[in-house]
Amino acid sequence: MKWGTGFLDFDNDGWKDLFVANGHIYPQVVGQTSNTYRQRNRLLRNLHNGRFAPISPEESGFTEARSSRGAAFADLGNNGQIDIVVNNIDDEPFLYKPALKSSGGWVRFKLEGTKCNRDAIGARISVTAGGLTQIAEVRSAESYVSSSDARVLFGVGNSKIIERVEIRWPDSSLERRNRLSINRQYLLRQGES
Repeated sequence: MKWGTGFLDFDNDGWKDLFVANGHIYPQVVGQTSNTYRQRNRLLRNLHNGRFAPISPEESGFTEARSSRGAAFADLGNNGQIDIVVNNIDDEPFLYKPALKSSGGWVRFKLEGTKCNRDAIGARISVTAGGLTQIAEVRSAESYVSSSDARVLFGVGNSKIIERVEIRWPDSSLERRNRLSINRQYLLRQGES
């Protein structure tokens, strides 16, 4: 059974992968059906063609079965790598640092609204790097009963520079930035250059 999910770029290649927290509702299911109460969480790799393929437990690091529910996502180490905090039923939560090491570059944005809400929730960021354009929205709620980091992280693969960034603020105003460096965070305040 699927619970907490998130589209995240674990290898920073510019294509969002998929995380799914799994666990059955009823412990009584054990022995009564082919299902199990404790299930492995899953990581699926984006195949760049609209499809996803499961990553093996050995490669993803999800080798233990639990009854997981919510998942919160953040770059806790401020190193351009997404981490996941997963809540488990009748068990302690765990921090997942992906076993998949990223070789791609990244850029992270922290937006601060001055004419809209201060956290810029609802703002859309468009990043173009290496000919690939990605769009993400500032939000904190992404997964089942969980709140994630409102900073927005983009993987940019082998790109050496961010060619263009567009921010559509919640009040519909539009701002642009050009030629930003990779592997760093930018604090962008609405209306400031």
